[in-house]
Amino acid sequence: MPKVSNNFIAALLVAVIIINIVSMASHVTNTGKEKSAGGVTIGMAGLCVFENVSINPIENQTVTAGNPFFLDVNTTPATSSVIFYDTFPIFNITSVEGYINFTPQESDVGIYDEYIKINNSCGAFLDEIPVRFTIMTSNRAPVLDAIPDQTINQNDEFYYDANATDPDADPLTFGDNSTFFNIDPQTGEISFTPIQDDVGNNSVLIYVFDDKNAMDSQVVNFEILDVNDAPVLDPIGSQTAIINKTFFYDVNATDVDVALPNIITYGDNTSLFNIDPVTGIINFTPTDADNGTYWINITATDGYLYDWEVVSFSVTPENRPPNITWWDPKEYELEMYEGDVRVFSIYAVDPDGTVPSAQWYLDGGTLSNAVEYNYSYSPVSGSYGYHNLTVVVSDGELTAYHEWQILVKRKYVPETQTSGSSSTQEIVFKKQLCMENWRCGEWSVCSVEGIQIRRCWDVNKCGTTFYKPETARNCTYYPQPSCEDGILNCHHGGCEILVDCGGPCPPCPTCSDGIQNQGELGIDCGGPCPPCIESREPIEGIEEPKGPYCGDGVCNKGELFTCFEDCGGNFTQLMSVILAIIIILILSYIYNETIIVSIMKFKRTLLLALGKKASPVLTSRERTGTDLLV
Repeated sequence: MPKVSNNFIAALLVAVIIINIVSMASHVTNTGKEKSAGGVTIGMAGLCVFENVSINPIENQTVTAGNPFFLDVNTTPATSSVIFYDTFPIFNITSVEGYINFTPQESDVGIYDEYIKINNSCGAFLDEIPVRFTIMTSNRAPVLDAIPDQTINQNDEFYYDANATDPDADPLTFGDNSTFFNIDPQTGEISFTPIQDDVGNNSVLIYVFDDKNAMDSQVVNFEILDVNDAPVLDPIGSQTAIINKTFFYDVNATDVDVALPNIITYGDNTSLFNIDPVTGIINFTPTDADNGTYWINITATDGYLYDWEVVSFSVTPENRPPNITWWDPKEYELEMYEGDVRVFSIYAVDPDGTVPSAQWYLDGGTLSNAVEYNYSYSPVSGSYGYHNLTVVVSDGELTAYHEWQILVKRKYVPETQTSGSSSTQEIVFKKQLCMENWRCGEWSVCSVEGIQIRRCWDVNKCGTTFYKPETARNCTYYPQPSCEDGILNCHHGGCEILVDCGGPCPPCPTCSDGIQNQGELGIDCGGPCPPCIESREPIEGIEEPKGPYCGDGVCNKGELFTCFEDCGGNFTQLMSVILAIIIILILSYIYNETIIVSIMKFKRTLLLALGKKASPVLTSRERTGTDLLV
């Protein structure tokens, strides 16, 4: 018998290994094609590499019937080699992308506690997470009661109570786009007194919306009728004229009327001078005979209505400044609490006989209608800190002043509480100042009237609205807002983060989403993305775009056999698996041959027992694996 070479035996062994690997791969392919729970066929031809992949956490989801819903389920690490499926009866997750995209119906209303799962490409289970989907019934919009058009006289106080009902008994909020009144957002009450600027026909949008931003509205015409207003004199105050020197003063008044009488005529009740009836100018030179103090009534009229001011007017040879001789409080620096009330008073005299006029200022700003010698100051909530209160007295030419520095503190009020089972009353100080902390929902879809609304609430429930964000804004109405209209808007229960992207729309494709899209030549590479970097060698004069490359510390796609620097660990693990498979196949082969030889020996023994001649030569199938290797 010719001797078999070791090369031939090695080649034969390699051929056997390859045949067994192909056979096993074929077996995995055939047996792996099973239907998953989501109805997706899984399994693929080839060698399966098991990865440690998990599904990223998903919060409980709430969806309203009739509103489209989209959710992108992701894994860690991000990979395209897993198969998604679910146990939900109301939708099917896409097997490759992991997208949940469906529109629930009223028949789907309820709570669903199910699972989202992933398998690898060969059908082996990898991970699952529980998710709760709550499908709510579609919201019904509130109904605003009809509001008739209104006709109001200027300067007349107006009151109207707007009402609305909600079929779902949701809390309602009222609003308007008026510039001359604000409807009470909670009660719907309208209360205001129109002024001259409001005269004319005014179309006002009055609307109501529930806590889910469903809205009803009505356009109401407010006709404000013009009524004659009296002219208004600018404040004059005390005046002083010097003997033998020209005195000049220009009295001014305004009349807000446009169509009605608005020609102003000035007058006075003194023989000391004559005010110009058209211009209001006082221009004269007093003499020694005019020395003294006068009370003069200066008037302005439109022919029907008047305004006037009685002023102290002194004529003197030499003007001396007035003096503030008394004030209260006596201290220059004092403290108050928010909401407290305190009266500040002064007394002033003028050596020339004039009764000085007064004007009060807070932090440098003029306080309207504060021209007496007394002023009542009450700091409002939120005004804590240092403030300056100043009063200035004048004789028309010369002045004197007095000021106070006021530290306004936050208000604490005592609140009586009963402690435990004891009847003892203890005093607990409660902070009165409340810092508003506003939260707002999403803007609603732009209505046909061009209004978007949202609901805002103060988490701290202060009861004030000093810092309340806007709850209505103008917008551009679009009949059918969608993810393809090219407008940054709100629709389908959410507001877009970018134009047609995010919010109720799928995320925009990017160069880092792990998906081959937007014309890319590869995954996040080429096309509108920077080209992939094959090496870390810089190109002189050209800034290299960022991307996966050999040496970046990440075992990127396609680097398993080409970049040992990044994939050394994975390569070693893969070769260990392949070596283990080869050893198992060799042992399986030897074991199978041993069984066959045993069967042939039993057959020869049985033939000899039956008297038949057995072949003296063993066949190749009867030789053991050890014989073949000799």
